[in-house]
Amino acid sequence: MDRINIKSMLESIVGPENVSDDPFELVCYSRDVSPEVPRLPLIIVRPHSTEEISRIMILANHARIPVACWSGGTNVVGAIAGNAILIDMTAMNKIIEIDEDNLTVTAQAGITWGRLLTELEQRGWTTGPCPQCGLVSTIGGGVALSNNAVFSGKYGLVGEQVVGLQVVLPTGEILRTGSGANPNSKNFYRYAWASDLTGLFIGSHGVLGIITEVTLKLYPLPEARESCGYGFDSLEAALRALHEIQRLRIPIEYAGIALKEHTPQLEYPASLLPIIVSGMKEEVQVWIDKIHKICLKLGGKRLPQELADAQAEWVMKARYLTAALFGNEPPPNSRSLVYMHPCCSCLPTLEVQKLIEKTKAFIKEMGLEKYKISIAFAIWACANCVICSPLIY
Repeated sequence: MDRINIKSMLESIVGPENVSDDPFELVCYSRDVSPEVPRLPLIIVRPHSTEEISRIMILANHARIPVACWSGGTNVVGAIAGNAILIDMTAMNKIIEIDEDNLTVTAQAGITWGRLLTELEQRGWTTGPCPQCGLVSTIGGGVALSNNAVFSGKYGLVGEQVVGLQVVLPTGEILRTGSGANPNSKNFYRYAWASDLTGLFIGSHGVLGIITEVTLKLYPLPEARESCGYGFDSLEAALRALHEIQRLRIPIEYAGIALKEHTPQLEYPASLLPIIVSGMKEEVQVWIDKIHKICLKLGGKRLPQELADAQAEWVMKARYLTAALFGNEPPPNSRSLVYMHPCCSCLPTLEVQKLIEKTKAFIKEMGLEKYKISIAFAIWACANCVICSPLIY
């Protein structure tokens, strides 16, 4: 089947205005924010419904043409498929239902986190974690990549918030997961109707199907939010304090680890800064007091409150920034202004120091020290582990 016929058939499904093979537009869709080499799609199609996507998949199967999805373009791992039918999900951007009785929100996969969170917050709700890929990233992409996120320390990764999905399979079949698989039921519970089919698609990168609708848990906005910070004589001590906080399931929204070698203005070799706790006013103070006792017991020194508050304010603002655009100025000895964020690894908290030591040993082994490369580490808490990413300047 030739390209002209494919285009006309796609136009019959979504309308001529929603199909393009214009070279300029193809270039615009050829890369995300990663440093990967651009790859041109074959043709771009912009559906407005699950049923249209189903018909596109059936056509692609018949023509034996690969299919890929595009949403916010904020992916940092080069998830671009060349020479494929590229489905632009951004027209599927509606909130279907905010179900305050069952504590869920259902929306089309192409809605941005910025719009979804804004509308929910106006009604006193949140979905919990906010993906670090930013305001313009979409919830479908967040689920397909199982984003880690700011506030994952309290709520868990984005995938853990999913109650149910609607997915178009590679065959064109439409699947619902969770309790919503029952046509007479709403999506209010994920682990229903035998196998956990929802889990198949979380973190699948779109390989197993195209997510078209997502139902997420709702949480009330916190009444109060407090921050604190502690300095430690070693990274090991800071990690052990964080591990103890996690072991006791203290619901921290965020806890970052700052190293003096990357942030010279800090007094201690390693700091837990900031630690952010939120919830009802009474419980927030209880948790702050508990964190204080843990940190002091493990040799921590309380940092000035104004420093903790300033760092917490920065985190609250930066939580909406795209990861690839987010970072401090490189150290003075650095030869490059390039900020590389090659991975986001979820690691057991007490294993982080090993990763740092291995990374530094690799730099030395490869003789890269002569280039005055500066290595820092972005470390913050998830629910049971940490997100640790080597940052190379």
